[in-house]
Amino acid sequence: MNDLQTYGLLDDPEIAKEFERACQEKDSQVKEALKDHPFFEESLEHYQRKHAHLEQKDLAKTTRQAFHAHNPQADLSFIDTQEKTLKSQEDQATLHRFILDKWQGVLEDKIATWKHATQAKIKQDFLTRMQAWFKALWQAKQLAKQSPELFGKDGLFMDAKNLALEALDLEDLGEAKAQKRALENLEGLDTGLELEQGGQKRATRTQGFTLHGANPKRLNLAQILALFNQIKNNKALMAICDLLGRMKEMQQEMVKEMIKELQSYSYTEKQVTRDYKEEICGIHLSNDLENLIPQELALLNDPDLEILFTLKFVEKRLFCFEKQGYIDRHLEGIEEVEVEQEKAQEKEGAKGPIIVCVDTSASTSGTPELIAKALALFLASHAKKSKRACFLINFSSQTTAMDLSKGGGIAWLNEFLSLSFGGGTDVGLALKEGLRAMQEQNYKKADLLVVSDGGFGGLDPHLAQQMQRKRQDKNRFYLLDINGNLRRKERL
Repeated sequence: MNDLQTYGLLDDPEIAKEFERACQEKDSQVKEALKDHPFFEESLEHYQRKHAHLEQKDLAKTTRQAFHAHNPQADLSFIDTQEKTLKSQEDQATLHRFILDKWQGVLEDKIATWKHATQAKIKQDFLTRMQAWFKALWQAKQLAKQSPELFGKDGLFMDAKNLALEALDLEDLGEAKAQKRALENLEGLDTGLELEQGGQKRATRTQGFTLHGANPKRLNLAQILALFNQIKNNKALMAICDLLGRMKEMQQEMVKEMIKELQSYSYTEKQVTRDYKEEICGIHLSNDLENLIPQELALLNDPDLEILFTLKFVEKRLFCFEKQGYIDRHLEGIEEVEVEQEKAQEKEGAKGPIIVCVDTSASTSGTPELIAKALALFLASHAKKSKRACFLINFSSQTTAMDLSKGGGIAWLNEFLSLSFGGGTDVGLALKEGLRAMQEQNYKKADLLVVSDGGFGGLDPHLAQQMQRKRQDKNRFYLLDINGNLRRKERL
């Protein structure tokens, strides 16, 4: 483990615990892998030849043949020479034992070599995966520092460190395919959000779409984060965020509050009194002869105990029945009490959902497209932070969309940001997709923003009518012109 670069991450108790668990899992896999070697059949045949009857005809010859079958590269010239000189059964038994001893040595060497190679392979695989894991963790922590809006606990990509922790996969150590799969899960936290860049024209298939880009390009996460960090404190963008998903109309709600008021009362209640002897309610110490309990009266039947009775009588310590009665008492007056009362008050609604349409047509190729996608990332992050539903639409002459409120994590958002249609611009397709989303419960009160270079003609009259009806339902539509350096915003 001395060759493993841990970036000082083992100071984190959680990471240290995961690493210890990984080491234990590796040791278990090594132990399990060494249980059964691939020379079982040869070991079985060696055992059978070892316990063969010494009187068996051609014993040494058949044992040599079995040895040679499993070890064709072994040098058997000495055995062949000795086999030709056999004269007695005893000579044959001696040669048989010699062959078995040589076979045993070769077999043990093969098993030892296999065990060493297996251990080394698993260990090397483990070190490779763990090195990638530590690197991914380190990158995750750096990303969390650079852009907490994206990689913090409440960010679009959840907690960056947790992503790396969940990606650790030690299944089938030593297997090339499993290692490749595990490394693919761990890599990419520094290039996980990618747009195509550089290279020749090609087609990419994603979720049923065949995407053709005239100038395919590739953008790593460091670049998109640089753009994101430049615009996240932009005052104009903050103003747009305030416009989008604006506070819903004031709502009236009934609230309960406690108030004090004076109330009069008048009622009759029964009260206990000792003035009336209506019922027995207990026992007390007294010298009330009328209410003595029978046990005390019994003392008078014995001359010796009569003195005790007299003493208790004088001290008023005789056990007597206690009696009580009831009288009716009328009460009336005025008192201050707290009462619960409902009151109507105006309540400001929560921030509404937003729909963001990103233009990836050929006219936005280059910096405008990068800005548009960084803006989409910013708006999605802002919506996530304020716990608002966010629907993203990527469009040119085709569209694809994703609902961030349904989750999906880094893979979905990565796919969305990496999608570039190229070709012409058909904003009508994006608006139709947005209008369709507005039919869903989560987006009935949504505002829609188109991020584009504005290079598209007039809208279809039928589509314009649909948008007008939605405006009457308090939905709003905006266009952000990215060729205006983020200074121009207008309604569609």
